[in-house]
Amino acid sequence: MKTHLLLAVAPCAILALAPHTEAQALFPRRPQPAPYFPPTAPGNVTWATLDPAALGWDAAATQALFDFLEQTNSRSFVLLQGGKIVLERYFNGADFRSTQPVFSVTKSVTATQLGGLVEQGLVDLDAPMSTYLGLGWTQASPLNELQITVREVAQMTSGLDSSFLPVAAPGTVWFYNTPVYRELLDVFEAVSGLPRAEFTRQALLDPIGMHDTQYEPGGQYLLSSGRDLARFGLLVLRDGRWKSRQLFDPRWIEEMRTPSQDLNPAYGWLWWINGQDRWVSTGGQSGTGPLVPAAPADTTMALGLGDQKVFVVPSRDWVIVRQGGLTGSSFFNSELWLRIEAAAP
Repeated sequence: MKTHLLLAVAPCAILALAPHTEAQALFPRRPQPAPYFPPTAPGNVTWATLDPAALGWDAAATQALFDFLEQTNSRSFVLLQGGKIVLERYFNGADFRSTQPVFSVTKSVTATQLGGLVEQGLVDLDAPMSTYLGLGWTQASPLNELQITVREVAQMTSGLDSSFLPVAAPGTVWFYNTPVYRELLDVFEAVSGLPRAEFTRQALLDPIGMHDTQYEPGGQYLLSSGRDLARFGLLVLRDGRWKSRQLFDPRWIEEMRTPSQDLNPAYGWLWWINGQDRWVSTGGQSGTGPLVPAAPADTTMALGLGDQKVFVVPSRDWVIVRQGGLTGSSFFNSELWLRIEAAAP
């Protein structure tokens, strides 16, 4: 059993408020129609749709997209525009309520919740993780352990290897470290006083109607459906707002979808970011140019093992979800986006 030596910490604000510029005062935005959100009541499966033909989607290329998805072991595919369903297709016996592990897509859910706790003053990004977990959560010395902050764990720069041994100074090396990331879930439990499943249900799942989503019994990752993941993507697309409620600070939603450090500009706060000049993959491979050249530059991505995908594309007002098994392709993201773009107006 771990010894919990807790440390005191002062709460911090997320970001400074953006100034109200003179231009905004002189040229106020025109009133916009209220954005669409699907109902959240359990059992209400109503979801408004848009006719892809009326929007200009190419029928033959759309069918080719569906064929590609079926051939690559997919189970669900959902594309929203303006929050409404444009494309939705299920394969291999799945339907809109079928769930499966989403693996590291859970990290992006965690990032969203982290912002909520920072906003409430319950978590300080620059506090040592030991503030919330007690000393002894790593294999490092107490002095070294106290140098590892919440920020560095959420940015994948803790300096620990997957066995929690120190291999570099915090903040100096980017290493995709799932075991260390999961300590953030223990932080959530420590500051909320709730099991992670219940905390997540209250803070995120119930307010936006993700009623088919839950943690797997071991509490390491979520099980979810295509439509539930589309709800999550829509929450992020709308900058943390759901209907009339601002569930998460829009400044945090923007922050987590921007580069969180310079070591891997394609990685935000547990989100992947397109449109950067270089990237480092989960396995440590690196390259130049955007992570997914075929996708719009402003695309941000929640990605999980087995090609689980949530793409958020503000410039198109799109959310795209793909679930399934292993695709057998190292270039699935690009292959998928080439087919989407071939079919899109």
